[in-house]
Amino acid sequence: LLTSMFSVMLTTDGMFIKKNSVNATNNNINDVSSDSNMFVLLVDAVDSVSFKKVLDNSQYKNIFNDFTYYPDTLSNYAYTRDAIPSLLSGVLNDNTYNYYEYYDKALNNSKLIDELVKKDYKINLYESELEYISNKMEYLDNVDIINSNLNLYKYFVHETKYVGYKYLPFVFKKYIKVENMNFNMCKNIKNDKSFVWKNKNNYDNFINTNLNIIDDKYFSFIHLEGAHYPFSDENFNYNNDSIYDDKLLATAKVIDAFINRLKDRGVYDNSNIIVLSDHGFDDKGNGN
Repeated sequence: LLTSMFSVMLTTDGMFIKKNSVNATNNNINDVSSDSNMFVLLVDAVDSVSFKKVLDNSQYKNIFNDFTYYPDTLSNYAYTRDAIPSLLSGVLNDNTYNYYEYYDKALNNSKLIDELVKKDYKINLYESELEYISNKMEYLDNVDIINSNLNLYKYFVHETKYVGYKYLPFVFKKYIKVENMNFNMCKNIKNDKSFVWKNKNNYDNFINTNLNIIDDKYFSFIHLEGAHYPFSDENFNYNNDSIYDDKLLATAKVIDAFINRLKDRGVYDNSNIIVLSDHGFDDKGNGN
């Protein structure tokens, strides 16, 4: 096993680590247009039926009074990594490409981005695990391409998992969870400008930061923590007593803060707002 591990690590071509990396920053997240806005709030791991049930019995039950609810919609994928490029493009992953190739293929063929560019929208994509580095990058106003260095310890850990999963006896494989997205954690690209998806970070920003009114048309896609595990209470405190419904209330609190500040600045009526999820949740903490 050790021979295999070191052989693989010495001969790897670095397919999981790109020389240049993309980083979604917080730039423009508090901008809003006096002309026309389009906001997409993606709340992670939220099942629509459960969410509505919780909302109907809470103080947030009226936040979607102006919205149309589609209870029978379903995401294409059970995991965020495939769902987001699919949602932004309509392009499906048929597993003929590796994940990074699919992400590029999807966004490069995104008619949504093409239409936004055609209509002169400023486009902002707030996604902390952004893996897109191809020809439409120039249209994303909040995304930086940077030279990233490698956290060797994290890379060693994840590479070891891959080697172990391939070469260990079958009885041990079930104890090793591998996913190529894990290699995102090997890139040292985080800084104080990086977008953070946590509910509390975004809630604090929504209630404490004034909106900046701009003349340009504005598009913003924001991937929020939503009801993703681990669970917190409504006030974003993580503890062992919190359950899924508590995290749904925290999600509603963030959305409520977002909508109310649009109303306070008088730009709610010239804004198109879509709230959706990438996948649902089951009692084992998995997407569905």
